[in-house]
Amino acid sequence: MKVSRSSGMVWIAFFSIFAAITLATMPPILVAQDLTTSATLTGTITDITGAVISGATVIVSGTDNGVSRMIKTESNGNFTVSLLPPGQYNLQVQMKGFKSYQQKGITLVADHSAHQDILLPIGAETERVEVTSQAPLLNTGDANLSSEITSKQVEDLPLNLRNVISLATLNSSVSNTSESQQLGEGGTSGKADQDVSFLNFGGGFFGTSGYLIDGVWDTDSTWGAVIYVPSVEAVGEFKIQTNSFTAQNGFSTGNVINIQTKSGTSNFHGDVFEFIRNSDLDANNYFNNYNGSPRQRFQRNQFGVSAGGPLYIPGLYKQRNKTFIFGAYEGLRQGSPVNSTFTVPTAAMRTGDFSQLLTGALVTQTVNGATTNVLDPFGNTIQVNQLFNPATGRVLTDGTVDPTTGKQVSCPGRTPTCYYRDPFQNNNVSSAINPVGAKLISYYPTPTNSSVSNNFFATASAPTTSNEFIVRVDHNFTDATRMYFRYANKHEQKTNSPTYYGASDPGGPGNIRPNNRYSIATGFSHIFNATTAISANAGFHRWNQGGLYQGYPFDLTTLGLPAALNANSNQFPEIFVGNGGSSLGPVQGGFGAGIANVGSVSVDATKTLKQHDLSFGFIDVVLQNNGNGPADTQFSFQPDYTSQFLNTSPVGAAGYGFASLLIGTPDSGTSSNPTTLNAFHTAPERHYIGFYGQDNFKVTKTVMLNLGLRYEFQPSFTERHNRQAYFDYTGINPISSSVGLTLPGQEIFSTSGNRGLNNLNLTNVAPRFGFTDQLNSHIVLRGGYGIFFPPSSFVGIQASPGFSQATNYDASDNGGLTLKTTVSNPFPNGLLAPTGNSLGPLTDLGNTASTGVHYNRHSPLLQQFSLGMQYAFTTNDVLTTSYIGNRGTHLLANYINRTQLDPTLVTAANNANLVAMVPNPFYGVIKSSSCGLDAPTIQQAHLLEPFPQYCGVQESEPTIGDSYYNALLIDYNHRFHAGLNVLVSYTFSRFIDDTGGTADWAYRGNSAGYRNNYDPGFDRSVDGTDQTHSLVVNYIYELPVGRGKRFAGNAGRVTNAVIGGWQVSGITTIKSGLPLSVTGNSNSNYFGGNQHAQQIADPHVSHPGIGSKIVPGTGTWFNTTAFEDAPAYTPGNTSRYLSYLRSPGYDNWDASIQKVWQIHDTINLQFRSEFYNLPNHANFFTPDTGVDDGIGKFGYITQAFDARSIQFALKVIW
Repeated sequence: MKVSRSSGMVWIAFFSIFAAITLATMPPILVAQDLTTSATLTGTITDITGAVISGATVIVSGTDNGVSRMIKTESNGNFTVSLLPPGQYNLQVQMKGFKSYQQKGITLVADHSAHQDILLPIGAETERVEVTSQAPLLNTGDANLSSEITSKQVEDLPLNLRNVISLATLNSSVSNTSESQQLGEGGTSGKADQDVSFLNFGGGFFGTSGYLIDGVWDTDSTWGAVIYVPSVEAVGEFKIQTNSFTAQNGFSTGNVINIQTKSGTSNFHGDVFEFIRNSDLDANNYFNNYNGSPRQRFQRNQFGVSAGGPLYIPGLYKQRNKTFIFGAYEGLRQGSPVNSTFTVPTAAMRTGDFSQLLTGALVTQTVNGATTNVLDPFGNTIQVNQLFNPATGRVLTDGTVDPTTGKQVSCPGRTPTCYYRDPFQNNNVSSAINPVGAKLISYYPTPTNSSVSNNFFATASAPTTSNEFIVRVDHNFTDATRMYFRYANKHEQKTNSPTYYGASDPGGPGNIRPNNRYSIATGFSHIFNATTAISANAGFHRWNQGGLYQGYPFDLTTLGLPAALNANSNQFPEIFVGNGGSSLGPVQGGFGAGIANVGSVSVDATKTLKQHDLSFGFIDVVLQNNGNGPADTQFSFQPDYTSQFLNTSPVGAAGYGFASLLIGTPDSGTSSNPTTLNAFHTAPERHYIGFYGQDNFKVTKTVMLNLGLRYEFQPSFTERHNRQAYFDYTGINPISSSVGLTLPGQEIFSTSGNRGLNNLNLTNVAPRFGFTDQLNSHIVLRGGYGIFFPPSSFVGIQASPGFSQATNYDASDNGGLTLKTTVSNPFPNGLLAPTGNSLGPLTDLGNTASTGVHYNRHSPLLQQFSLGMQYAFTTNDVLTTSYIGNRGTHLLANYINRTQLDPTLVTAANNANLVAMVPNPFYGVIKSSSCGLDAPTIQQAHLLEPFPQYCGVQESEPTIGDSYYNALLIDYNHRFHAGLNVLVSYTFSRFIDDTGGTADWAYRGNSAGYRNNYDPGFDRSVDGTDQTHSLVVNYIYELPVGRGKRFAGNAGRVTNAVIGGWQVSGITTIKSGLPLSVTGNSNSNYFGGNQHAQQIADPHVSHPGIGSKIVPGTGTWFNTTAFEDAPAYTPGNTSRYLSYLRSPGYDNWDASIQKVWQIHDTINLQFRSEFYNLPNHANFFTPDTGVDDGIGKFGYITQAFDARSIQFALKVIW
């Protein structure tokens, strides 16, 4: 039926009003590229002699979307039909003198070009050749490597939590960045969309991939996670693109996940469903069994409805092939008990008695093969784990009598002087208990066993709720003009951290996170003629998340802390404890709110010129972040102040964190001024802008070249009110003239004339090249090369010196020899007032620079390349073998310490000079300092640092990283045919780098930091996500039994209800273990460099089975005696990650059984049982890898993934 002029005008008016409202009421927003949401069908028509046929009529018509397109073949016999909505199509070809051709059942998927060659027999047009088949699976159109997950796979594969992003790991080159996500829902926060997107794609870092929904950029700007993922019922297609050599894609490492939402069709379809899981059929967790704990109660319900079809308004509107509507709702209700083990102070420790740490063992040393006891300066032996009183720290002179003890001094090594602290007798610190420390320690729960570590086992509830709505309207004005509009929102509340310490304990870690997302998209496409088309898209996502902490609000004066802290930090303070001690306060997130806006606008055009399929376009992505909340007050109680000063005694007398807490001696801490964060919201914003041109050139009948060129630039973050600054590393600071030194380094504030944090790189030209060569009907050679520019920075909110003023805890003026203050009065000079930009380059002098952002930054660059072959066994069976690799340069690191002392100066021989107190040239010039720059004397080492006018300069997200990735990827795809669908994916790879990207924190905890900040390449190692072998198999099999099937095909209704309609499906994942990062505390001052652990022996152990390595008390995962803290003044000899020491591998089998009953001609009832970890195989987390994490913890594995769980579902489908 032809649409009337008035009807067309109504729809144009509707979409125009929507566009106007969208652009007027929302920030400048995201664009979608229609070429990623539409499909293309190409082919060549020949006669039986192989001669091409020009001028043939080609008609492509959708079976359920009302689309019909007619074109003529070119002089070379080629045809190209682009901008087709994904779906099922029929293909017709007509030419005078030849039989007509009709092919049914062609499935076209988004962002893919299907190729179908046709041979027309000579004959009358009234004669017809009919074919019912799919287009060949061989990809002859481009060199891209991708996995198309069909709607049947999305709907029928066992999918825990029903989040389709989890299906990305069906591609074996995709790995989970965070081990707590490996089952698709690990951890307590693994429930929101972004929590299942901790993914690395074939040599890329988490945060460098692109997520698209309906072609709209769906990627957060702060750490690169996906923002919104639609319900399974609303997903039409899901594509995993791991290597893209076409020019449309940018702002990533070439790795893209593209989700296409469902549209309504010409017939009404939908379903009502509920998925139920509870603990009655679940197996018990491995460590629950070990601890004698029963299986925890658990309940999860996911339920909803979806429906779509032609828009019908009785008496007003009924056009079955013009307007289509689709909508869905999904709800989630989950009670998720979780458990964890903590290290808390014992009852005796709370009173000051730490004698349980003493075992009678003495500290020894081995020199030239001879082992002797270590003696203190008075000739006394020293017990292992002896505690020392920091209030007694003093300098002793060799050969003199100590006036405190009346004993003769004999300094170790007979050095002229040595440092000494008196021991606490029998490790009893009760005489030194600090009232604030005692109050803080009282908020720890009571231990559940008698050990000093891993002594509190807790189970807590972690509820999650979610409600999601989505609606989409598609309208065909004509066969050549289409428009769509989609709106979705998802309101979610998840448990970020349960109330393990008890719901009424304000010092516990409990945190609830509201997590709400809104998504809008609209698009328009128009076909001018058979060879020319254009499309325009716009979209917007908003991610509104927050934190509701159990210790907010809280009156800090009840702890004995100064009242001034309450005005800004009115929640329980963050308390960190060394030696593996568990924390207090909001370490898992405090109270606050954050809003991220992501939007875009794009225009794309296509043009076919004989052998050339041309496309070109433009995209502008806008990223905004807004947020606020109370600042944290935090203190870190490490063992330093209860150890012997500077470890004059070797490891063994190294202090204890809980003792430092009880006597109130933190080694660091911070709090912010009351007006810094509550007075305003920071509002950073940036753009991604890209232009591209692409020519898919069919050189011959069998050879295709993909020639692309992309130009993009990523302007720096700006802040709405210019409240940000970068760090000028070479500019001379004005303080130089006052102190008589030439001092480079100063903070430069944004102005109206220069609002950016860094320079704008205008040379980001990205050529893309690919080729395919079809050697015969079964074999295609494919290869490609491309340059990509992933996000150049995620900073913005961090760079606000003067506007976010922190006051640091200053424990000592002489490097820790004597105490300056305690936690009772942590900031004796009060909190520093924010100065805004009034001080200019003098901002932060005497304190840590608030910004280390480098203005002159490189653009991160990744070169990607592949070479491979596809072999088609049949039309539905293809084997793909590919070498894939990439090389990254100028990649982002998390941070780097720019004030590290030159490592060549850090030697035992030079240590006395470095720690010597010398006259301070800044005394009297710098009035207040958190590191002693306001004192008369200062350590010599500080004056030798690159920027001595600051306490520290940490460059955020430096572009210093390199990476190397090489892999063999083998995929076998049996497209759904005769009831069977199989996809096998195997990757053999090696991933090496010297940075983990800006999201290194997601790598199962940070790796050891840079030992030499002057040479990051010194710490090159395998990446934290490197997995040598990765095998993923998924399958769907409709059993060939029942009516219309191979067996019992004529079964009666009753018999068929029993034996027919059965289907099995599953996902099997087997992966190598992840490399471990062994860390140690700095047992000597390494002056700004990170000390790694020292390996002194073979770390491997031989055990008869994995169980003997896992059960605490019977063995560690590796030989822990092979590692120790690095010797004094050395960086340690272990890499960031150890390729030869890995965690347990991962072996998981999920399966599903389905049964379908036909209730009516168009109504089916489906029941399904889904089994996660079907064989109940124990998959373990990585072991503890901290050398100093305490007795019975280092080397042990204390967590396992979920045991077997079973989920039932019931669906009514029409």
